Amino acid sequence: MKQERRSEARRMAHAAEVIIIFTLHHSPSHRSDGGEITLIYQKIMLQPTNNDVLSGRGASFNRHPGNIHFRRMLEQKRAAYVMGTRKQKMMISKDNVEAIYSMDPPGRFLKKCSDTGQWKELPEREATNKAAQAMAYLVIVQKKHKTQHSHHPLHSSSSSNTLS
Repeated sequence: MKQERRSEARRMAHAAEVIIIFTLHHSPSHRSDGGEITLIYQKIMLQPTNNDVLSGRGASFNRHPGNIHFRRMLEQKRAAYVMGTRKQKMMISKDNVEAIYSMDPPGRFLKKCSDTGQWKELPEREATNKAAQAMAYLVIVQKKHKTQHSHHPLHSSSSSNTLS
């Protein structure tokens, strides 16, 4: 129930982000004054905001403000994630997703549909899985970076740089 209310609140908060067009069609056959009015609406496109985390690769995704904020959040929790059990790691990922949802305005996890080119919101479970993948990737990259620098003579503690 709490999940449904949170999802509904996010949808309502982003109602202004969805562009809707209303069109009036006139048909002379059903009204005494000669015209029938039919109201038709068409949902055009969900627009990402600066608090949204966009799923994808490349510079445009890396530079998006929501993605930058998300990576900073991950970095702050990296040490706890590395030391955590599998269950704790999933809780950290859920907390990261909840932190995005709790922003003002609420952030979302969006993915562009390859068929339509429109953005769609990922379900919370999928967002949590993406957050876990992003955290695991961050840990691997930093571990690899640290290993490369520890073998380099300028960064090694065993190198001697004294003058005789």
